[in-house]
Amino acid sequence: MLQRLFRNGSVFATSIILLLITSLIISSCETYKAEIKSPESVEGIPQPIKNITNIVMKDASFFDVTGKDIYFQKLYHDTSNVLIVKNFEKRDKTGTYYDKLIPIENIKEVIYENSEFSSGRTLLLAGGIFLVGLILLVVVATISFTNHPVHSCPFIYSFDGEKYIMDAEPLGGAVCEGLQRGDVSRLEHIAPINGKFNVLVKNVNEEKQRLDEMKFFSIRHDEDSKTAPDNNGDFYEYKSENAPSVVTNDEGNNITKFFADKDNVRWQNDLPLNSKDKIPEGKDRLSIKFPKPKDAKNAALIINGGTSYIGSNMIYELLKIQGNKVDDWYKSISPGSEAQSELSNVMHRDGLYYMDIFVNGKNAGIMRGNGPMADEDILFPLDLSSVPGDTVEVVLTPSKYFWKFDKISISYDFKKTDESDIIPLNISNAADFSGKNMLPELSAVDKNYYNMDTRQDALNISIDVPGNFSKSKNDIYVKTTGWYDINLSKDKSPDSGMISRMFNSPGGILKYAIEIYRNEIKNLSGILNQN
Repeated sequence: MLQRLFRNGSVFATSIILLLITSLIISSCETYKAEIKSPESVEGIPQPIKNITNIVMKDASFFDVTGKDIYFQKLYHDTSNVLIVKNFEKRDKTGTYYDKLIPIENIKEVIYENSEFSSGRTLLLAGGIFLVGLILLVVVATISFTNHPVHSCPFIYSFDGEKYIMDAEPLGGAVCEGLQRGDVSRLEHIAPINGKFNVLVKNVNEEKQRLDEMKFFSIRHDEDSKTAPDNNGDFYEYKSENAPSVVTNDEGNNITKFFADKDNVRWQNDLPLNSKDKIPEGKDRLSIKFPKPKDAKNAALIINGGTSYIGSNMIYELLKIQGNKVDDWYKSISPGSEAQSELSNVMHRDGLYYMDIFVNGKNAGIMRGNGPMADEDILFPLDLSSVPGDTVEVVLTPSKYFWKFDKISISYDFKKTDESDIIPLNISNAADFSGKNMLPELSAVDKNYYNMDTRQDALNISIDVPGNFSKSKNDIYVKTTGWYDINLSKDKSPDSGMISRMFNSPGGILKYAIEIYRNEIKNLSGILNQN
């Protein structure tokens, strides 16, 4: 989680292990690790490229390439650096298949899917990699669970009857005990099997994870409704979502297509590949407009989005420069402490983990970062009693590069979930891989932690299915409370000057992260230009 930019870099003449680009590789809880086996030729990429399911373009269109053979060509006729999707689609008249050519420079994100077979279980992970030119193609081509793992904090897998699917990644950013919190996650893929729900909780990273409590709920709702929690953990039921009529960014560009559906076509600020290009800093401004019924006095804003891949690296860099004093800094952070207040204020000031939501010019709430592997729906109740006209304008001011968003919608038909429809579920079994009972450790918020200290640690949980359960009328949620401790290198003195600039200069953390990004782009471009 918030991992190092380089982990065990090897000699240039042999294998070069690269966590390729700060913005693309580091997320709130995971690391993509790619290997360039030699600097001589990018044609060393394995062909065909495996595991890609969707290719998202910069114009928000996308191609479903599940099961297709995909090849990379540095030069194809008069086009350089292209992906070739073999037998992509049938021709209308002849019925024969044709290949699809996709220039890499037009690709925004690649969606991939990987499976791991562990202790008799099939674990499925789906994720996205934002593509910056040719360089990140190496990541797509070489990701695997065995040699190049994807990490998080922790991963929660739901059993759907055939396989375990990664369904939640709570606690991102809770990097010390003083930042412990409880995160609510919907388990979308879980299914009842022989009267039980089955969940696997796994530590797959170089860190120490501390789980204080896990509580499961079934939220009962009407068949034509959906549910979502708010920032306080209260649940709501809503119907009849409305997509935005128009979304524009701070440059006035129409980016509406990115926000219409939950389809993994996610908006995020693009970073340039050329290290000499200007990299905009500061905050973006997203204007999101919805049609408003004449007599609407209240609404529910539903946002599916969260931390981007660059976002948490900013936080990682903040921890890294604390050096051998990082543990002292952790100890200084406790609820209500000066250090915690200072950290929260900086995150809020710069639109990092905390982002303001404005409705027609008035502050309507604060969104907290989550994800990026499993973004959650968060609902914000809105008071529209003083909003005139037939339009609701929501304005988000995210720090550039820190956030990504998949879908944003509004509903005028919503209500708070009745307490009688929130059904606590009984955990019938919670055992680690040795079979030891961990129910006492997970039963209350009491600092009696279940400790996951290594990447081998995992927890099997079985939950009793409630009576009259129906997937169409019940959503299953888990509330996970805890924190984690990153395995940082602590052999250097803190960089007091940089710490001061990060905390005291608006946008200081972002500026520092961009400089690191720029340097890595320059170094990596130099390697690839040797081909």
